Amino acid sequence: MSHLLDRVSGILANAPDRPQPPTGISRTVYLDLIERILNVAVAWQDNHGAIIDPVINSEHGQTSCRFVAPGAVLLSAGRGAKLREHVLRGMDWCCRRLASGEGDGPDFWMRELMTAYTHLADADSPRRAQWAEHIRAVDCEKIYKQVSPDGSKLLALGNWTVYAAAGEAMREMAGLGPKDPSVFIWGRRFWEKYMPGQFTHFSEHGMYRDPGDPFTYDFTTRLQIATPIALGFESATVAKLKSMLDLGMFAQLLYVSPEGFSPFGGRSNQLHIQEAILAALCEIAARRYRYSDLLLARVFKRQAHVHTMSMLRWLDMQPMRQIKNGFDPSTTHGCEGYSKYSKYMLFTASCLALAYQFADETIEEGAATPAEIGGYAFELKDAFHKVFASVGRTQIEIDTKADPHYDATGLGRFHRAGIPLELGLSMPLPSHPKFHIPKELLPPHDFAIGPSWCIGGTWTDLAAFNKDVLVQTEIERETAREVVLSVNWTHEPTHAVVHQRYFLTEGRVRIDAEVTSPHPVQAMRFTVPLLQTDGAAETKIEETERSAIVQHASGAKYRVTFAPEYKRSALPPAANRNGVYQPLVLETQTARMSVTLTL
Repeated sequence: MSHLLDRVSGILANAPDRPQPPTGISRTVYLDLIERILNVAVAWQDNHGAIIDPVINSEHGQTSCRFVAPGAVLLSAGRGAKLREHVLRGMDWCCRRLASGEGDGPDFWMRELMTAYTHLADADSPRRAQWAEHIRAVDCEKIYKQVSPDGSKLLALGNWTVYAAAGEAMREMAGLGPKDPSVFIWGRRFWEKYMPGQFTHFSEHGMYRDPGDPFTYDFTTRLQIATPIALGFESATVAKLKSMLDLGMFAQLLYVSPEGFSPFGGRSNQLHIQEAILAALCEIAARRYRYSDLLLARVFKRQAHVHTMSMLRWLDMQPMRQIKNGFDPSTTHGCEGYSKYSKYMLFTASCLALAYQFADETIEEGAATPAEIGGYAFELKDAFHKVFASVGRTQIEIDTKADPHYDATGLGRFHRAGIPLELGLSMPLPSHPKFHIPKELLPPHDFAIGPSWCIGGTWTDLAAFNKDVLVQTEIERETAREVVLSVNWTHEPTHAVVHQRYFLTEGRVRIDAEVTSPHPVQAMRFTVPLLQTDGAAETKIEETERSAIVQHASGAKYRVTFAPEYKRSALPPAANRNGVYQPLVLETQTARMSVTLTL
């Protein structure tokens, strides 16, 4: 833990004398957002209490219990009185469905229902008794899906099992097991059987590794572990898990963007659940450090607020968006098949409810977070394969070996605080995504911000490097005003080496690219996707001899500058989760190129 804590402490020690403006966020804002979401979602509830997704017109997954849990927290806070009967009816439905084994994705239900049960203490006794009876009847290894009764698959189980274990820990604390505890495994016994195998899934930085290393499943899995522990759950595994959670939180401070956005990377990305989860984790961390390290506690408090602010743009839209684009939710633009509108709008509310539950308002917001201070680079090498650099509230994120189903290799993010995240690019454009993109907007090949080259008449794209590649990264300089780093990709089948140096200053990154090979490099291209639309508003793109300028509807500008001798061409528009882009393609007959991006 010390190396990450030392890194965070060193950045905080270099904070400028002038603090960042206060966010204006308080615990009440969590309730405001929850209430806003639930006031929309209540119209989706049927007479049984189930939440019916307005896009697919059916109940999906754990949607209904993710209405109940934040609703219960809202009611316990003295808010949302008109929602009361809807929340109670939803609780009736969910408890009955889980106990009967009819719940879809049941591993996710218990944590939500235990949050709801705890916060609905004022419900009438017969109703609570019925809920308790149903909860007591949940036979974990018969009803949950990701289990291994004989113990042979414990090491192979992933995030579903952690969700279930978290729910069982909270069930143990409420004492809602079977009257005869020998009937089936539950509660602490379930946790102590299934959680030890999960230690093998953590990276050296305390990040949870679901298959493919998707960032969202690091966040959400750590939140499930942190929740019962923060409530006081005890087990022989807890001390080691706390150490893992601490590591993960320090890494989290280093890789989030200056405006609190989650990194791109893997499935379930660009959804607001990410920032809601991160906010809840930060509130838990702030509470954990309030007595041992008040400065760190205040940093986590501010980081929670920054994450919350990041969601407001899309939650203010009509209708609200569950993903960071302006396309109507009915289009499912950028969503996986399981990313249903109701499920992820309500999971956002559920995570905000945890943030509210753990928020300690006696902890004042800190002056700035590490990402707001900047002046550093941070690499996730063997797991998650990303490089981050931050300067002056500006961040870049490089994927060194992308999962081709969700991302592309190279510079995939260029953010500056105060600038719409999709303008400079918030994630790459994979050509065969496992999320929905209209067929006519699928990229012809993978795109990130980076080079391609021609040898023997054949073009090769760095963006497509996802196997048979060796990566070497060097952080050359880290100061408050500039970070310089280099990344070399060696393509083992062809022995071609791509050298890229990134010079990051506030609002600007210069990229010098060069390709060396045993065979002559005949030509080189450099691609920069230029935003056309975010789904709600169009941009204006202007080209000059040395530049391309994208004017956003907000007034923000993105400028790409380059040598006038570069030949320019354009490919058909292509899309990622955030919007539609016009790929700008620059070409030269040499093996070196340099491009500067400015926000």
